[in-house]
This record gives sequence, C-alpha cells and structure tokens, in this order.
Amino acid sequence: DVPRVAPTEFLLEQPYSIPVGHVSVVYGEGKIGKSKLSQALAVSVALGKPFLGADTRKGKVFIADFESDEREAVPSLFKIAKGIGVNPTLLSRRLTYKSYLKTGHAVCYL
Repeated sequence: DVPRVAPTEFLLEQPYSIPVGHVSVVYGEGKIGKSKLSQALAVSVALGKPFLGADTRKGKVFIADFESDEREAVPSLFKIAKGIGVNPTLLSRRLTYKSYLKTGHAVCYL
C-alpha cells in the first residue's frame, strides 16, 4: 500500500507557489529590494491581501530581521499596509517583528 500524501497548501498561489511549512529563500545581489519584497509579502500574508496579483493565505507572520532594527523596519511595514489600503494598526494582531541586528547571532533565515 502506498501511503496517501496530503496535498500541499500554499501561502502564496501561482505563479509564485510558496508552500506552507517549507523553507523558501529570497536571494540576489545586494541592494535590489529583497528586504522590501519580503516585508511586502509578510504584510500581505498577515492581512490576507493579494501579493503581486496572487492570492495569499491569511496567517500570522513572524519576522526575524538580521539587517534592520525596529526604527527602520516598523515604519516601512506600516507604510506598506497603508499602501495596500489597510489600517496599519491591524498588523499588531497578525505580525510579530523581532530585530536581531545587534545580537551577534549568525544570519539564518527560516
């Protein structure tokens, strides 16, 4: 008997297809917008809003940031929420942000 495998659930639908519960990596040259792209994705998922035209699965989001601190990142997250027409205070229920910039920890994206 072949065991049944549950269908994969996606956080972000096609054409991007980011699976729930799997590691996904955003990589590229420095200063091309990877952090802003990731922040926009995080806000979209937290609020259940489309991202780059694709539907998202609404869910709680945790951002472990190794490049910025709260003074830089939180206003950016709020600006993104405002840009998609949502009151940024709604993020506080769905998105948790933690900066590890000055902790000396190794960079590890999960």
